[in-house]
Amino acid sequence: MTTHFNIGDKVWLANCGTKEKRNPCPICAGKLKVTLTLGSGEQCILDCDYCAKGYEGPQGYELELEPYIKPELVTVSVFETDGKNFNYHFEEEFYAEQDKVFLTKEAAEVKCAQIAAEMAIQEQKRLEWAKENSKKKYSWHAGYHKREAKRHEEQMNYHEKKAHFMAIRVAEEKGLTFNTGRLNLTKK
Repeated sequence: MTTHFNIGDKVWLANCGTKEKRNPCPICAGKLKVTLTLGSGEQCILDCDYCAKGYEGPQGYELELEPYIKPELVTVSVFETDGKNFNYHFEEEFYAEQDKVFLTKEAAEVKCAQIAAEMAIQEQKRLEWAKENSKKKYSWHAGYHKREAKRHEEQMNYHEKKAHFMAIRVAEEKGLTFNTGRLNLTKK
């Protein structure tokens, strides 16, 4: 059963989302320039491409989306209903559906933990599907992975043949016969 809240009620909101965090560029350390030392020892000062944003040039920082998940005490200012579900607006300029609004801080903390676990799963999925090099096209990545799969298959075949050969040698040294179907050693 869902509790309905009225305008003016103080409630606990399982508040979650992401906020931008600016970190100094790990390449130029916020200086916007990098020094390239050539093989001759000559040095060139260049704009940092790592923190560059399109035509704007280097920014000196990189943005990181940082999750925030915390219960907050808020005051209901507006509620909407479709007859079944309630949506709330709060004086603190938040909006939430009924499943994130609670009477107690403890209940909001439990929901926050649940949301944090769901966000971690989503982030893991995002990382698994992210391209290793975002500057390359998907077709390049497809070709790269097919080429690597073929290379690894060739290596696997090579090592299986070597292992098979070593098993035959061991059998010969110990005076055993070797059945090629499976590793099956028997006395001669």
